[in-house]
Amino acid sequence: MPLPPFSSEQARYKGLKKALAVYRLAFGQPRQEDLVGYLVDLARSGTNIGQLDLSPPKTLGVSGT
Repeated sequence: MPLPPFSSEQARYKGLKKALAVYRLAFGQPRQEDLVGYLVDLARSGTNIGQLDLSPPKTLGVSGT
């Protein structure tokens, strides 16, 4: 998308991309590049984005006997 230098459209475009990333995230279909950019922006702003633990459970609930 061509944007003229120093125009207000540049700021609006960044906001639109951020809104699109959040919208797609809400539906479980984020684009990886947009999602990472959104998370980086959140981290830079000082917002705590939490941590996701993807490690396997310590017990599987299966008895060994």
